[in-house]
Amino acid sequence: RRAQQGKVEQQARELELLDRVRVAVANQLSLAEVMRVSVEAVADVFGYRLVSVYLLEEDVLVMQHQVGYSNVIERIPVSRGVMGRVARTSRPRLVTDTKNEEDFFEAVGGIVSEVAVPLISGGRVVGVFNLESTEVIFTEVDLKLMMALSEQIAIAVERARLYEDVSRNEKQLRLLTENMSDLICLHALDGTFTYVSPSS
Repeated sequence: RRAQQGKVEQQARELELLDRVRVAVANQLSLAEVMRVSVEAVADVFGYRLVSVYLLEEDVLVMQHQVGYSNVIERIPVSRGVMGRVARTSRPRLVTDTKNEEDFFEAVGGIVSEVAVPLISGGRVVGVFNLESTEVIFTEVDLKLMMALSEQIAIAVERARLYEDVSRNEKQLRLLTENMSDLICLHALDGTFTYVSPSS
């Protein structure tokens, strides 16, 4: 009975920690901030020491943010490494012994275990979230935590990209209307003007 209670308490603690990271990530609109906050929140809340996130650009994973690394691999082709395999297959990967993992290559020496999960948006991989350890052997618990978070991070990435696209389009439209010689007016259904170009 005590073991069961301990398991329930552990699950409650994990849910609380997951919620803290989700809230931190959900409050961001800038893509750079989503990347920074997701990595730093996972490191701070769960105590992981080597955490990184990469976004997929064509066939290359490009580093967005990391904590704990003295040497950083900025670009990883999807043909290489555990993260490359995750990006290619859309499947998460738990490596409990890097010495027996043919896809593994080191960013820093002494890494013994790795967890990599895909960030999936619209049915396609948009990036990879990665944990590595020089001391602790990761387990299914770590993998499940990161899989639970990856969906929220992917949603935040997509939202931030949409927000940045809308902001960029709005700036371009404003520049266009402000530099036209014609008068441009927008009005609401009740007839009130919501925008009048400066050329008036």
